[in-house]
Amino acid sequence: MKWLDNDANIKKEKCKVKWYKVKNLDGVEFSLHGTWEQNVALRLNELGIRWSKPAPLKYFKDYWHNYVPDLYLDDLDIYIEVKGNFSDADKLKMKLVLEQHPDKKFCLLHDEYRDFVSGNVDLSSLKLLELDDVRLQA
Repeated sequence: MKWLDNDANIKKEKCKVKWYKVKNLDGVEFSLHGTWEQNVALRLNELGIRWSKPAPLKYFKDYWHNYVPDLYLDDLDIYIEVKGNFSDADKLKMKLVLEQHPDKKFCLLHDEYRDFVSGNVDLSSLKLLELDDVRLQA
Protein backbone atom coordinates (compact mmCIF):
# COMPACT_ATOMS: atom_id res chain seq x y z
CA MET A 1 0.00 0.00 0.00
CA LYS A 2 1.36 3.41 -0.91
CA TRP A 3 1.00 6.20 1.63
CA LEU A 4 -0.15 9.67 0.67
CA ASP A 5 2.03 11.43 3.21
CA ASN A 6 4.58 10.62 5.89
CA ASP A 7 2.29 11.70 8.76
CA ALA A 8 -0.26 9.04 7.81
CA ASN A 9 2.53 6.47 7.58
CA ILE A 10 3.86 7.36 11.03
CA LYS A 11 0.38 7.16 12.57
CA LYS A 12 -0.27 3.77 10.98
CA GLU A 13 3.09 2.42 12.13
CA LYS A 14 2.37 3.44 15.72
CA CYS A 15 -1.10 1.87 15.57
CA LYS A 16 -0.12 -1.62 14.50
CA VAL A 17 -2.21 -3.92 16.62
CA LYS A 18 -1.53 -7.60 17.08
CA TRP A 19 -4.00 -10.44 16.71
CA TYR A 20 -4.62 -12.81 19.63
CA LYS A 21 -6.24 -16.24 19.67
CA VAL A 22 -8.87 -16.74 22.37
CA LYS A 23 -11.26 -19.65 22.92
CA ASN A 24 -14.84 -18.97 23.90
CA LEU A 25 -16.86 -21.07 26.37
CA ASP A 26 -17.72 -23.55 23.59
CA GLY A 27 -13.99 -24.13 22.95
CA VAL A 28 -14.06 -22.39 19.56
CA GLU A 29 -10.92 -20.36 18.91
CA PHE A 30 -11.21 -16.87 17.41
CA SER A 31 -8.63 -14.30 16.31
CA LEU A 32 -9.19 -11.05 18.18
CA HIS A 33 -7.66 -7.72 17.22
CA GLY A 34 -5.67 -6.24 20.09
CA THR A 35 -5.42 -6.73 23.83
CA TRP A 36 -8.63 -4.80 24.51
CA GLU A 37 -10.75 -7.28 22.52
CA GLN A 38 -8.77 -10.12 24.09
CA ASN A 39 -9.39 -8.82 27.62
CA VAL A 40 -13.11 -8.34 27.02
CA ALA A 41 -13.41 -11.89 25.65
CA LEU A 42 -11.54 -13.31 28.64
CA ARG A 43 -13.78 -11.34 31.03
CA LEU A 44 -16.88 -12.65 29.25
CA ASN A 45 -15.51 -16.17 29.71
CA GLU A 46 -15.02 -15.47 33.44
CA LEU A 47 -18.63 -14.31 33.67
CA GLY A 48 -19.86 -17.41 31.81
CA ILE A 49 -21.24 -15.37 28.91
CA ARG A 50 -21.22 -17.07 25.51
CA TRP A 51 -19.63 -14.97 22.76
CA SER A 52 -18.40 -15.38 19.19
CA LYS A 53 -17.12 -13.34 16.26
CA PRO A 54 -20.14 -12.22 14.24
CA ALA A 55 -20.66 -12.30 10.52
CA PRO A 56 -20.18 -8.93 8.78
CA LEU A 57 -23.08 -6.49 8.66
CA LYS A 58 -23.51 -4.52 5.44
CA TYR A 59 -23.95 -0.77 5.52
CA PHE A 60 -24.09 1.85 2.80
CA LYS A 61 -21.97 4.99 2.54
CA ASP A 62 -21.37 5.95 -1.10
CA TYR A 63 -21.11 2.18 -1.74
CA TRP A 64 -21.63 -0.99 0.31
CA HIS A 65 -19.20 -1.70 3.15
CA ASN A 66 -18.77 -4.58 5.58
CA TYR A 67 -18.75 -3.81 9.28
CA VAL A 68 -17.58 -6.59 11.59
CA PRO A 69 -18.38 -5.93 15.25
CA ASP A 70 -15.70 -7.08 17.66
CA LEU A 71 -17.83 -9.65 19.51
CA TYR A 72 -21.34 -11.04 19.55
CA LEU A 73 -23.09 -12.22 22.72
CA ASP A 74 -24.92 -15.31 21.47
CA ASP A 75 -27.54 -15.72 24.20
CA LEU A 76 -28.22 -11.99 24.62
CA ASP A 77 -28.28 -11.08 20.90
CA ILE A 78 -25.98 -8.08 21.49
CA TYR A 79 -23.03 -6.92 19.40
CA ILE A 80 -20.03 -5.55 21.31
CA GLU A 81 -17.72 -2.88 19.91
CA VAL A 82 -14.51 -2.25 21.86
CA LYS A 83 -12.97 1.17 21.18
CA GLY A 84 -9.94 2.84 22.67
CA ASN A 85 -10.20 5.81 20.33
CA PHE A 86 -13.71 6.58 19.10
CA SER A 87 -12.81 8.79 16.14
CA ASP A 88 -15.27 10.74 13.99
CA ALA A 89 -14.83 8.14 11.25
CA ASP A 90 -15.77 5.40 13.75
CA LYS A 91 -18.74 7.46 14.95
CA LEU A 92 -20.00 7.99 11.40
CA LYS A 93 -19.70 4.26 10.66
CA MET A 94 -21.58 3.37 13.87
CA LYS A 95 -24.26 5.96 13.12
CA LEU A 96 -24.82 4.45 9.66
CA VAL A 97 -24.84 0.90 11.03
CA LEU A 98 -27.37 1.85 13.74
CA GLU A 99 -29.60 3.62 11.21
CA GLN A 100 -29.43 0.75 8.71
CA HIS A 101 -29.79 -2.06 11.28
CA PRO A 102 -32.45 -0.83 13.72
CA ASP A 103 -33.25 -4.43 14.67
CA LYS A 104 -29.73 -5.02 16.07
CA LYS A 105 -28.50 -4.17 19.59
CA PHE A 106 -25.00 -2.76 20.11
CA CYS A 107 -22.97 -2.04 23.21
CA LEU A 108 -19.93 0.22 22.97
CA LEU A 109 -17.13 -0.45 25.43
CA HIS A 110 -15.15 2.79 25.37
CA ASP A 111 -15.04 4.71 28.65
CA GLU A 112 -16.35 1.66 30.55
CA TYR A 113 -13.66 -0.70 29.21
CA ARG A 114 -11.30 -0.65 32.21
CA ASP A 115 -14.13 -0.97 34.75
CA PHE A 116 -15.60 -3.91 32.84
CA VAL A 117 -12.40 -5.95 32.42
CA SER A 118 -11.34 -5.27 36.03
CA GLY A 119 -14.69 -6.50 37.34
CA ASN A 120 -15.85 -3.14 38.74
CA VAL A 121 -18.98 -3.20 36.55
CA ASP A 122 -20.84 -6.14 35.10
CA LEU A 123 -22.46 -6.54 31.73
CA SER A 124 -25.96 -5.69 32.99
CA SER A 125 -24.84 -2.15 33.90
CA LEU A 126 -23.54 -1.39 30.39
CA LYS A 127 -25.78 0.76 28.23
CA LEU A 128 -26.93 -0.23 24.75
CA LEU A 129 -25.73 2.17 22.07
CA GLU A 130 -28.39 4.43 20.61
CA LEU A 131 -28.33 6.83 17.69
CA ASP A 132 -28.28 9.86 20.01
CA ASP A 133 -25.08 8.54 21.63
CA VAL A 134 -23.12 8.89 18.37
CA ARG A 135 -22.29 12.57 18.04
CA LEU A 136 -19.85 13.84 15.44
CA GLN A 137 -17.58 16.82 16.04
CA ALA A 138 -18.96 19.99 14.46
